[in-house]
Amino acid sequence: MSYHIEKLPELPCKKIKVKITQLEMQLLEDIAYTDHSSDGMGFSCWVRDHWFSLPMRQVRALISSLVQKQVLFYEPEGYGLPACIWPRPNFMVEMDEDTLERGFRGNPFVEGRYGFRYVNLILPKKKRGEEE
Repeated sequence: MSYHIEKLPELPCKKIKVKITQLEMQLLEDIAYTDHSSDGMGFSCWVRDHWFSLPMRQVRALISSLVQKQVLFYEPEGYGLPACIWPRPNFMVEMDEDTLERGFRGNPFVEGRYGFRYVNLILPKKKRGEEE
């Protein structure tokens, strides 16, 4: 089944929070660290092997999961371009001038990365002994 963006309804409320798994969090972090995310337009990523820290089989499954949770948009490949993924507006915000300085190279879930930050996500709890 293809999850083309026109087939997905908008979330009913911008305040809704979505719980994600550790692997989904890792995929979202990979998206935030791509060079496409540094262009000032928000987090985005071509779906290709070299952008991800996980095997592509796992990446495809995680993309499906995040599309079903309505966290990501997925645009299938076409016109000679690979597939593309990016977060829905409900889950990413542009940072204001006051926080931009510290949110350029930070954690995309906390202080932000490239002027954007993930929001409205319930992150997995850290296990005992993990670093902050």
